[in-house]
Amino acid sequence: LESGSERFCDRVVSVIAPYEVRLARILARDPISIAEAEARLGAQQPDEFYTSRSDFVIHNNGDLTKLRFQVVEMIEYCRA
Repeated sequence: LESGSERFCDRVVSVIAPYEVRLARILARDPISIAEAEARLGAQQPDEFYTSRSDFVIHNNGDLTKLRFQVVEMIEYCRA
């Protein structure tokens, strides 16, 4: 979305997660400090930037069952 590439897409789907979940995932994945992880998150656009430009939003809050349900829902929405 930052580059404007969405104009080439039929649908735009955003996947968002709470700040704390994103922070924990970065720290689990990358060997960096909390301050560095927070700086990465601080450099990102706020969720509203993505959700307001999306046709569908998936909330990836850590619950795999809910995530799967949302993906199926999104696929059905995009087929319509």
